[in-house]
Amino acid sequence: MYDRALQIREELFGVTGHPDLVNAYISLALSYAQQQQPAKALPLFQQAIEVGNKLLANILAASDRQRRLQDLERFYPHLEYLLSLTQQYFADEPIAVTAAFNAVLSRKAKATATEASLSQAMHQQPELAAELQQLKSYQKDISALSYQIANQPELKHRLSDLLRRRKDLERKLGSSIPAIKLAQQVVDRQALTGLLPDDAFLVEFVRYDPFDFIDRQWQPARYLAFVVRADNAGVTAIDCGAAAELDLAIDKFRRAHADHHFSGESSGSGDMFRSTTPTVTPNHRQVLPELLDRLLPHLPPTGTCYLASDSHFQVLPFHLLKTEGEYLGDRYRLHHLTTARDLLRHELETSTNDPMIFADPDYDGGMTSTARSVHPKTGLQLSDRLDGKPFERLPINRLLGESISKAYGVPYYNDLAATVDRLERLNAPRLLVVATHGFTIPALTDLIVTLQKCPEAEEEGILRDRSSEITPEFRAFWQQQADKGNEWCQSILTKIDRISLEPQHQDRLAQSAADPMLRSGIALAGANIWRFQGQEDPEFGKGVVFADDITQWNLWGNELSILITCVSGLGEVSSNEGVFGLRRALAIAGAKYVISSLWNIPTKPSVLLMNKFFEFYQSADQPPHSRSSRCSDLSSQHHPRRIEENLDRSRNHRRTPRRSRPRPESHRPR
Repeated sequence: MYDRALQIREELFGVTGHPDLVNAYISLALSYAQQQQPAKALPLFQQAIEVGNKLLANILAASDRQRRLQDLERFYPHLEYLLSLTQQYFADEPIAVTAAFNAVLSRKAKATATEASLSQAMHQQPELAAELQQLKSYQKDISALSYQIANQPELKHRLSDLLRRRKDLERKLGSSIPAIKLAQQVVDRQALTGLLPDDAFLVEFVRYDPFDFIDRQWQPARYLAFVVRADNAGVTAIDCGAAAELDLAIDKFRRAHADHHFSGESSGSGDMFRSTTPTVTPNHRQVLPELLDRLLPHLPPTGTCYLASDSHFQVLPFHLLKTEGEYLGDRYRLHHLTTARDLLRHELETSTNDPMIFADPDYDGGMTSTARSVHPKTGLQLSDRLDGKPFERLPINRLLGESISKAYGVPYYNDLAATVDRLERLNAPRLLVVATHGFTIPALTDLIVTLQKCPEAEEEGILRDRSSEITPEFRAFWQQQADKGNEWCQSILTKIDRISLEPQHQDRLAQSAADPMLRSGIALAGANIWRFQGQEDPEFGKGVVFADDITQWNLWGNELSILITCVSGLGEVSSNEGVFGLRRALAIAGAKYVISSLWNIPTKPSVLLMNKFFEFYQSADQPPHSRSSRCSDLSSQHHPRRIEENLDRSRNHRRTPRRSRPRPESHRPR
């Protein structure tokens, strides 16, 4: 009957995408797989993906942002069926593995690509200027209201109305744009041959739930890695292990190294996992080396490595992983992608517009500044302490802004001139540099879930390490559960009360928004006025740019965007769509390359590192007196691999420095 139903629907819908046709393929394939006839099931799952792609191409462009994500989530199990069947029965068959890899490329980060294509079309079609301006206006009001409704519940109706208006406008714009370029361009194993440099290879990670076809049950999630080499026509699929175990190990590894970054201890010290950080057990320490043991035999010994990460792998600092005493970042030239489709961006034409530089804003809008924040152990001034204290001036950023401005022969914006309005009026600068405070606000549930998963002995250490997340709402959650008689929640509440927290100001950013794209941002002139006085300044607005605001910028033609800020690489991790935060926002806005940070960073080393980076970025071989003239030629170098070449030049100069003073081995760039 399934076979007959499929024949009827094929006659009805032909080669066009239709949900009933997709379901017919899936139902018949599952039936064959349960009968242990995988050879009959495999082509049906592949056809379901192909027809589903046609259907998604029709509906994603005309949908709003939320609906796109819902539709992709609804169709994702179809990809998981294909991956499960391939891994269980066809893991050693190159044609099947390649087909599974192509299916991943067709679905991964599809919503991000669609939104980016809409952004590109809107900025390049003058007839849509009015609608684009209206969308920006809606977005500005939504980001402001999202942080006001906690204290002003009467604004909820207005926020709901704005969200509805934005949704309607997004649908209208989607249906008005005939071509969704990046989203519809086919990237498969064959297309990658022309995109990868000769010495390069790609590792595409994907997180999926395996399916037991006999018992018809889903199994715990796992990570899968597809390896593609420029010098090899095949695709290798590698099972990386259980997702839950890897996710926990990645979180502990990143947090431990972030803390070690300030501790002043050597990397070999046994004390690097301090009591104020989550305890890393021997089992957790072993998980990531086991991951490398699985991957490295399938990778070349050196070369350029494109890492298309997924889920928690998006925030894993691969360059700090060690193999045989060598950092992965020293063995390979690492470039991070969300998916291989990102390589298409490198072929886009580079803008000839002047660079734009923002550095050292006056966060108080001309008012008196507040006390400085320093790391409690080392005394280093931090670039970000989002714990109820005001944003503080970082004077050393002014020196960086002046240095870059002089090198490129363009003005830079600082003090009261570094405003949200000026930044939002960007017009595709070929280089964008923003040196300021960055922040990522965790969702209330993040710390709750972490406490639910961790051993009891680690609970208090985690609470101390993440004390800035202990808001009144967070404590109220545990109090409510403890009042119901839950003994474990009462013990957590007791540990919360044992932690001495400084009283916090009434801070707008302490009221976490539901949308993850409104929980990451950067601070500009006047940010403290909005944070602590609760209203926008006529001159500076909010003084804060959220990731959602950045999606409305025009960065199509921008070659490089650099956020010299803290935690600008973090956000809410999502399977198959990257990290919902500043990185995703800049990609949607059109940036080819983005440099961001996974850490809270001390300012002086950061500025020294970026000064050296720009020296090499312009021209490592050019003498200082001719760098200004060199800047004028920068825009004519359209080749997509120029950045890699300059970074390689930087690497070579690090190994054979011109100055006689040696560079200590421990000063490896983070």
